[in-house]
Amino acid sequence: NVVGPEVLYEWFGTAMGNSRTMGMEVDVIPLAGAWRGKNMAFSLAFRNRALISGSLNRGFSEVLLAGISQERFSEPEPVNFSSNGVAFSELSAGFSYQLLEIPTLLGIGEHIKVFAGVAPKSLIAHYTSSIDFNSTLQVTDSEVIHDFAYTFTSVGELTNQFEDYYQARQDPSFDGEIGDFVDPDGASFTETQGSGLGVDIGGTIEMDLAGPLKGAFAWIDGEKKLRVGLSITDIGSITYDSNAGQFSADETFTWDGIDIEDGLSDNFADSVRQEIYQNYEPSDNKEITEKLPTKLNFGAQLQAGELAFAFDLQKGLYETGMNSPRLAFGLGAEYKLFNIIPLRAGY
Repeated sequence: NVVGPEVLYEWFGTAMGNSRTMGMEVDVIPLAGAWRGKNMAFSLAFRNRALISGSLNRGFSEVLLAGISQERFSEPEPVNFSSNGVAFSELSAGFSYQLLEIPTLLGIGEHIKVFAGVAPKSLIAHYTSSIDFNSTLQVTDSEVIHDFAYTFTSVGELTNQFEDYYQARQDPSFDGEIGDFVDPDGASFTETQGSGLGVDIGGTIEMDLAGPLKGAFAWIDGEKKLRVGLSITDIGSITYDSNAGQFSADETFTWDGIDIEDGLSDNFADSVRQEIYQNYEPSDNKEITEKLPTKLNFGAQLQAGELAFAFDLQKGLYETGMNSPRLAFGLGAEYKLFNIIPLRAGY
């Protein structure tokens, strides 16, 4: 075996159905600016974004890294994976305003200011593709049984290529390969394939420390402020409607009459090359909708002279890109050396 069971146990635990996920987000901001006045602020930004996410379970990792064996697949075990990629551009315009000012608050703050802001954004869809593969695999004394179902989506020229391959397969004498038809073109990442709308909203409370809170930092010179903020970012979705395609398969395939201990991997590879898993059917779905990575953010900053402490909490509503429903906590500190150079540390 290439990878032993102890490694897979460290990654996934004991159950074949246990899965791990990964995510990545790439943002490029070629243009952005902001103006801040006494009671209001404006911003304008253009951003290119790519969200990539995927998952796989232990069963799939067993097949991929350790091979197929009767010992591990004597009973039907789940063998699943998925991946999703989204690319788009956004043009956002933000506005914030001071809603009110309160002289004092409970003896711990003074000059309390409350701000609220909103940033609507127009989304330009460029690219999306995904696959969701679910199956069970069983190895007996004389055969391998794979019950699988999958759905994948595409847009633009890639959809045409998958449809051309599907049509060619309808000819009983067809002897080609999917690679003869499908050739992704990098130019599709910059074309307009749809549109969408999104918005960020949030609020901030700012106050000067007073009473016991101010006294706790009396040994530090300078202003002593507390800021607390709450926001929900990336509310909205993108619709890809330019030549969007969806393709699905739901089959059971059985290899029989083969030597489980000698040549199983070769038979498996040959079966894939013979396109057993590429006998898909196109659907009538001509529109793909992807949710933005909506996230709830809460944070606070304590400024005491040249020293600042901050923390934030984040919780995503969907598994998209690096967005995760798991709660994330961050903690940091900053000191302005000579009131010019910010020295920072965080976790």
